[in-house]
Amino acid sequence: PMPIKRVWLQGVITEIEGNGSGAMSKLVIDDGTGTVKIFADPEEHDLTLQKGNYILVVGLYNFETETVEAHQIIDLSNQPSRIPLWWLEVIDFFKTLKSW
Repeated sequence: PMPIKRVWLQGVITEIEGNGSGAMSKLVIDDGTGTVKIFADPEEHDLTLQKGNYILVVGLYNFETETVEAHQIIDLSNQPSRIPLWWLEVIDFFKTLKSW
């Protein structure tokens, strides 16, 4: 099996918790297959995001808590080709897995 250390997720923000006071903020995103909690440090990320924003998250997956600690968050809400490009990434990933 392939060890998973980092994940790349894209989806719509369904929940936001945190006030940016230095504590970790929590986002919940829905990628169409389910939801996942994302923890993000407000000092490292622009957390002016809102519910309904479509974002890309790269981070470390914690199997015990089933959460992601974000290393990168990008708001893709204004990118019209965001969903087709995501499916191309998924296809490319599965091709890589198949040849591995």
